[in-house]
Amino acid sequence: ATLALVWVAIYGAAGLYRKDHHELRLKGAKQLGLATAIGVLLLFFFIAQDNSSVPTRVHFLTYFTAQLSLAILARAAHTVGINALYRNGVGLDNMLIVGRADTAERARNAVLGQPERGFHPVAVVALEDHDGSAVRAQLKVYKRGQLEERIDLPDLNSEQLDQVLPKLKSMYGLETVLVVLDRGDIRHYLEVVRACNKHLMQIKFLPEVRPIVGNLPAEAIMEGLFLSESNA
Repeated sequence: ATLALVWVAIYGAAGLYRKDHHELRLKGAKQLGLATAIGVLLLFFFIAQDNSSVPTRVHFLTYFTAQLSLAILARAAHTVGINALYRNGVGLDNMLIVGRADTAERARNAVLGQPERGFHPVAVVALEDHDGSAVRAQLKVYKRGQLEERIDLPDLNSEQLDQVLPKLKSMYGLETVLVVLDRGDIRHYLEVVRACNKHLMQIKFLPEVRPIVGNLPAEAIMEGLFLSESNA
């Protein structure tokens, strides 16, 4: 039991139990292998301190292979179990989606169609052009999948978001904002990022925004979120 707790601590320190870790499969495989190797080395080091016999390379490779195999099986079982809970709506993180009206709606449908990612979109801030150059925004709040409330916003800026984000955080425990704005919306990107940082919200982007916002950490990118055409 003690040894099992040691391995849980090692894998936890490597970040393998983070909720978003399923999105980083290649990185996760590397971290799993590295954490297992470090754990085996530490274990053998302490064994050597209390034992006159020094573990050999064969011992290391044998134990490493066995431990890595068990870890892979345990991780696969964990993933299957978590995905089953997500598909039944259990344990999902509530999400706000910000973007142009059509894109935001398609992103909402895509997230709803992939519950294994661990998110549930409870609200959308949709931008639309108004009177030529002006932009207006509308907050749509959903409950049990149905549109419950619409709130018109004069614009999408940090002042408006300073009102919206605390309300959603208080009502729904909102922690994540998915930004799907267009390439021409750089000002709005900056406003959203500023407000999310202020209110300690996790921000996620689609891969296409890399040329706009620059280099991003892997966990900030939602890969493979296919935005099919919306019928709404």
